[in-house]
Amino acid sequence: MISFAPSEEQQALLETARRFAAEQLAPGVKTADREGRLQPGLRQAYHDLGLPLLGLPESCGGIGFDLIAKVLAEEALAQIDAAQAVALDNAGTAAQAILGLAGEQAGAQWLSPLAERHDYVLAFAAAEALPGAHVGLLQTRAERQSGEVRLTGQKRGVYNAAEASRLVVLARERDGEGLHGVQAYLVEAGAPGLAVTPEDRMGLRAGGACSLRLEATPARPLLAAGHDEAALQRVLSIARTLAAARICGAARGALLHAIDYAQDRTAFGKPICGHQGLAFFMADMEVALEGARNLTLLAAWELAQGQAAIGSSCAAATHAAEAGVKVTVDAVQVFGGAGFMKDMPVERYMRDVRTLANMAGTPEDHLHLAGGALMPMSAAPNATSAERQEALA
Repeated sequence: MISFAPSEEQQALLETARRFAAEQLAPGVKTADREGRLQPGLRQAYHDLGLPLLGLPESCGGIGFDLIAKVLAEEALAQIDAAQAVALDNAGTAAQAILGLAGEQAGAQWLSPLAERHDYVLAFAAAEALPGAHVGLLQTRAERQSGEVRLTGQKRGVYNAAEASRLVVLARERDGEGLHGVQAYLVEAGAPGLAVTPEDRMGLRAGGACSLRLEATPARPLLAAGHDEAALQRVLSIARTLAAARICGAARGALLHAIDYAQDRTAFGKPICGHQGLAFFMADMEVALEGARNLTLLAAWELAQGQAAIGSSCAAATHAAEAGVKVTVDAVQVFGGAGFMKDMPVERYMRDVRTLANMAGTPEDHLHLAGGALMPMSAAPNATSAERQEALA
């Protein structure tokens, strides 16, 4: 039986994350969104609490909490401001890629500085500059020149790239379908041929999104022995689950603001939440959000057990995207015309959720992968019904 109730240690961690969000993030939310950057001193304060080290083993400088704790903390931070939560995540998917592809022993040299320095930042570059070019259709190429690997291509939506000390970049080293032929490479900040340009995005404005241009940029393969598609797929499952957790957190924040407003605003002599039509409307928002959150926690649990969690992470990301958009748009509706004003937090939540929904791939990408996970025996058309059921179990 799976229990999603946090342990005593996880609960203490959650209280720390919530207190940090309320005391450190909340006062500067509007300024961070307007200026498109973190406020001074936040990264140091976040580092002092050890929060960047969640989900990493102690051998690499981690503090002993698993991915479930990481997911819960990111959800709590995003409830106040998802953009600053993304910007503060010095490790992120890049650290998980280093850990999962290079291993603890080899990756320790690149991950241990996370515990020592607040300004040591890793960034993960997967999305392409070409519209619709998801991870399985990468245009960025890796070629060997004079015994070195060189990357050429463009990336977009790379968060924290301008602050990064090192970047993990996905590129295609040989032709193939899907992830077959895709490899992860480590690129040093300031490497020759690397150009980083800040992006002005609708949502997650304080997240530090950038585009990358690579022109014969030197890189180091994370897997010296070659490609491991299963390990890379697990890294992407982690990225999808973290994105889903942040969507759930941001949507929860929007819903709570809508509830407060509905209790304070009166119409026909009583708070508007007392009218049955609005009460049903907001209950529907809660149902959608709770479903997304439980799918996200299931994916996190599977990842913590060492599973690939392709199907569950895709289900979480897809449902979180749908539920998050629904909840935030409906929260704006609760406020009426005023909900679209930038002074209203629900407007920012709505923009951030829209951006988060495509942060680790589009919902269509997730459905494609989830469909493949549901049909593992598709390559064996003569398989019996019992064999198919066993493969799905």
